[in-house]
Amino acid sequence: MKIEEQVKQIIEDVLNVKVRHKGETLFDMGADGVDLLEIEIELQHKFDIEIEFETLTEDITVRDVVRMVRRKVEKTNETQTT
Repeated sequence: MKIEEQVKQIIEDVLNVKVRHKGETLFDMGADGVDLLEIEIELQHKFDIEIEFETLTEDITVRDVVRMVRRKVEKTNETQTT
């Protein structure tokens, strides 16, 4: 499963809603602080990355979350192979 699909699945599972489009913000989808914390924890565990909670509290879109996770996973992979 691609990173994008996995991230969307985590967001959908935590918020109990379907992602309609990637430009939708987490707040537009009904997320509150507890939801954002749960999303952060799930993403960190799933991808073995560190996420700044403050990043998720910004008016961040699903697309932004996917990009952030992808960058962090790629950076982790580069570090592990060097």
